[in-house]
Amino acid sequence: MRDSRWGLFGRLCVAGLILVPAAAGQALLLSPASGVPGDYVTLEIAWKPAPETALVALQWELAIPSGSLELLKDHLARELLTVKDAGKSLACSLVGGQTEDQIVRCILSGGPNAIPAGTIVLVPLRISPSAQPGSLRIRLDHGLGVLPTLKQTAIQAAETIITVKPH
Repeated sequence: MRDSRWGLFGRLCVAGLILVPAAAGQALLLSPASGVPGDYVTLEIAWKPAPETALVALQWELAIPSGSLELLKDHLARELLTVKDAGKSLACSLVGGQTEDQIVRCILSGGPNAIPAGTIVLVPLRISPSAQPGSLRIRLDHGLGVLPTLKQTAIQAAETIITVKPH
């Protein structure tokens, strides 16, 4: 009798369709920012790789509050020179504008080199002139990394706060 416990798992592994658990210590980090209504602020996205894991591509989604923060439609985000020097390019698009959040999906990829540690992407935002003082939560979710073997690894969700100060 054939033992089929590993049959499907083995076929998925060979096909490269298994999601590898997130490596301990790796993370996408978001910087906090603050300003008054009408100000421009920059959200920094930094990559903290796990010591034993080099990723060649990353994908994530940002949820940005619709009514209080405005995206710059011509420049949703830009990669830093260190990322370009590693052969990577960034593609971001607005994939949904729900009533509460604008969803921006980004993919950072290109070439066989590892994504460098540190700040990798800048996201310019404008605090809406009608924004009320308080805290605005930005969430990074649905993160995936790609290993040189083309296996995918999960990236934990992250969030930060944009503080709207009174005039």
